Amino acid sequence: MLAERFGTSRRHITRLFRAQTGLSIAEFHHNMRIALARRMLTDTDLPVGEIAFRVGFESGSALSRAMRRTDGNSPSGIRRAMAHSVKN
Repeated sequence: MLAERFGTSRRHITRLFRAQTGLSIAEFHHNMRIALARRMLTDTDLPVGEIAFRVGFESGSALSRAMRRTDGNSPSGIRRAMAHSVKN
């Protein structure tokens, strides 16, 4: 979609993106989804399953697995840490 939008080949846009960000387009997209989920976990009271759906995961457990793989934290762990920091 990006290659078409910018009138270049998929391979070229992929190389340009990696050169500028150090990440593939898919890695960048994944990181953005995780960051948005993390923000929603700390800023809202939405259930984990709803947050997962809103950021493009199939379920709360899929989001949880992705977050654990990315930084070792679970959605409930992030919420607990946020609640603990608010209390202190």
